[in-house]
Amino acid sequence: MTWNVNAFANLIDDFIFLQGVDGNGDGTVDRRDEEGVFDPAGELVSTAYTQQNADFYGGEVEGVIGLLQGPGSALELRVFADYVRGRLRDGGDLPRITPLRFGAGLDYSLDRWAAGIDVMRIEEQNQVARLESATEGYTMLDASVTYRLASNADYWFFVQGANLLNEEARRHTSFLKQSAPLPGRSVLVGLNARF
Repeated sequence: MTWNVNAFANLIDDFIFLQGVDGNGDGTVDRRDEEGVFDPAGELVSTAYTQQNADFYGGEVEGVIGLLQGPGSALELRVFADYVRGRLRDGGDLPRITPLRFGAGLDYSLDRWAAGIDVMRIEEQNQVARLESATEGYTMLDASVTYRLASNADYWFFVQGANLLNEEARRHTSFLKQSAPLPGRSVLVGLNARF
């Protein structure tokens, strides 16, 4: 078994970050068209750089447990979690801070074959900055199978599946989370070559 734990506290004077702008006072971030003209249906988000004192606290943990070990084969369980809290020192939350994430994965290898399955839960983020909306949580399930063409070759066939639960997922760190969710269920088949 291997594991690591990290904890941190960053107290930053004059932290620079992008914040949404509400020039017309309607309580939402202004949108603009391609020429920069105010347009409620515009595709561009109006932002400005802001500088304030900010504090970040957080940590991460990861553990790998060897479940089975045999000649040319191994099965490992990985568990992980990370969290960060970002606040302005004079009160209020920083924008686009990723929420608590945790998950687990199983990795299996046998000679030239390898397979893995991962599940990760991203919790709801409701500690939001002014002009920012909360983001719902979601669960991602990914899986992959690879086959190395020869034991000493850098060529692999692979099949990868992402978001196998077909979750509607939105990244809290994105300015465009409302109009651009993460991709739905997908499967990718290919050949990977390393030179």
